[in-house]
Amino acid sequence: MKMKQKIGSFRKFGHFLSSMMMPNLSIFIAWGIINTFSKFTDGQVQELLVSTEEFLINILLPLLIAYFGGRKIEKIRGGTVSAIAVIGLIIGADSPQIVGAMLIGPLAAYSYHRINQFLETKIKEGYQMLLHNLLVGMIGSFFCLLGIFLFVPIINGINEGLSLSASWMIEHQLVPFVSLLIDPLKILFFNNAINHGVLTPLGLNMVSSNGQSILFLLETNPGPGLGILLAYAVKGNSLNKKNARTAFFIQLFGGIHEVYFPFVLMEPLLFVVVALSGFTGTFIFELFQVGLRYPVSPGSVFLILASTSSGSLLGVCLGILVSFILSFTLASIILKRRYLENETEKNQVEEPIKMTQFPLKVNKIIVACDAGIGSSAMGASLLRRNSQEKYGVIKIENQSVYDVVNNQTSLVLVHPQLEKILLENAPDVQVLLIENFLEINDMVTLLQNYPLEEIKQEKGLISQKENQLLEIVILFEKNIRGSQTMAIEMMRKKLDQQELNYTITKQAIETLVINKNCWYILTKEMEERQQLKLKTSFILEMASLFNMKEFEKWLQKVGE
Repeated sequence: MKMKQKIGSFRKFGHFLSSMMMPNLSIFIAWGIINTFSKFTDGQVQELLVSTEEFLINILLPLLIAYFGGRKIEKIRGGTVSAIAVIGLIIGADSPQIVGAMLIGPLAAYSYHRINQFLETKIKEGYQMLLHNLLVGMIGSFFCLLGIFLFVPIINGINEGLSLSASWMIEHQLVPFVSLLIDPLKILFFNNAINHGVLTPLGLNMVSSNGQSILFLLETNPGPGLGILLAYAVKGNSLNKKNARTAFFIQLFGGIHEVYFPFVLMEPLLFVVVALSGFTGTFIFELFQVGLRYPVSPGSVFLILASTSSGSLLGVCLGILVSFILSFTLASIILKRRYLENETEKNQVEEPIKMTQFPLKVNKIIVACDAGIGSSAMGASLLRRNSQEKYGVIKIENQSVYDVVNNQTSLVLVHPQLEKILLENAPDVQVLLIENFLEINDMVTLLQNYPLEEIKQEKGLISQKENQLLEIVILFEKNIRGSQTMAIEMMRKKLDQQELNYTITKQAIETLVINKNCWYILTKEMEERQQLKLKTSFILEMASLFNMKEFEKWLQKVGE
């Protein structure tokens, strides 16, 4: 039981890493394209493109990783506080702070979330917006300074220590074991210090005496990365398959190894695969006594072969091929279990769809998968399109099983092997087990088991909430509108909690043209002066625009 809990925790950690990396995968592809294009230029143009590459990896990527990680913890301001926090690492460290962003960004967002949660109940209404802005600035700057004065020296010290370790291994004829160090560190962007500080200088010394150096092959061996990408292209989910195919050819022809890094970070067990396959490839290089005549950058297969002497071609090709095959094999085994897409499972004779007991009323259908952006998005789209003719407007969403909100009125369609994870996060939801989200006809047919009258009631409720737009305008006069701005922020929070489809704006009463479909909110004192009731009955008079209890009572009446 404890082992299963550890595996579940490990998987959740992998999912959290995935949620930070997956939205930013295109940055690696853009970086690879720009890097390849820069090889065909020179002079100022090449310098400009190289600077662009550095900004993409050193600044934009850590910022976005921290932003997405922060938003996973606190949706509204978590991304902002995380981005502020990671700036200190970006400015101070010598290497791209991908791992630092993954750690300090979510940590800053979590700190903001907990402190805000504690203070919000103790602050009078009207000061919440001020509290939020102060906390974001204070916590963001605190972690930013913490990064500069604490984390940056630690990270730079780690870089120096790793360089010394690699140098010691090489001096003691333990070259294959250097790969156990370099390949995993390459994924974390800790490789530059070792590569440029140790491997290249020592390699050039070996070339002057031997005519070639095995050290030039340690980081540039494309076998482990290509094996990972091919495994994703074959065994990954639908979204990862497409991305992996693109990345595979970019690394193969362009030599941009960074494109496979996010795929490893999404599944931490692949660090072991990268280390073992890199070790195996280097062992074969050393066994055949092969090397390259000069450093290769980028690590394209073609540039590697061009730098290889004719007597070393067999050993170099064999080392790359064996490391590629081993990486692909081990990664495929891991991903087969991870993404549940092997043919044996598809051909098993079992009931394809299982339904758990559900209540009569359901106001939301959720199609859930592991990441929430691949097969579930496709399934939700198909279900939405095919169910509308029979059942009318039903709220259908796609989500990650980790993000489903615990709500008794939600019906969740999920793969059987993800049911346990779903129920751990949302034990009260109603579950419909689906083996294959492409079996749309089975899903639509199964919805007929709902009592039709209850579906109609829910359809009406959803129509009222989701399709009918609630338009709200808060009025001000004589260009005095500070309190209205703060009130909008407070009211928007209450409207979001009700899951209403709304717009809320402010407007000067002097320029007001009455809209019969719009509700107008103003203070009682303003109504006494302006007599707006004579023009429209869609009015909410409030003693104070910050009285959210009064606003909530009005919302309930409007929704009836």
